[in-house]
Amino acid sequence: MTATAVVKDRASSIQATLVSIEELYKSRRAFGAAEWLEIDLTMAQLKVLFFLYAEGPTRVTDVATSLGVTLPTVTTLLDRLEERRLARRKGSPTDRRVVLCRLTQAGSRLAAELWQVSRERFRSLLEALSPEDLDQVAQAMRVLVRAARKERKSAPRGV
Repeated sequence: MTATAVVKDRASSIQATLVSIEELYKSRRAFGAAEWLEIDLTMAQLKVLFFLYAEGPTRVTDVATSLGVTLPTVTTLLDRLEERRLARRKGSPTDRRVVLCRLTQAGSRLAAELWQVSRERFRSLLEALSPEDLDQVAQAMRVLVRAARKERKSAPRGV
């Protein structure tokens, strides 16, 4: 196989995998559960909620950079989350110029509940697999997690 054929085959494999991921989400409607539909938050507010759930206390400027929005936009989103008692901002104890934001207990609980809904929907899929197929999926997920961790380590903070 030539180098060009390998690259083309790799690109085809990546594209096929992306199409499969999209089909999986569409067929399962991973976020269509009643718990997701009942949320009175905008998509942008949910992004901030899940970002803080994953990252923990974070500088407001890093939230803006990571989500690709302006500082005033994040400020408005955090205002709305604070009104709902889902997030809180506080000055850094080590640098008065820095404002940290984090989820409240209620915010962490909501994010965890929503994550659990999606997790249970995927659990039902995994339970339907044969032991051999489940082993393949588990191995593939370990490979993806390693790649994500490697990418995260090499990315600058706030990106």
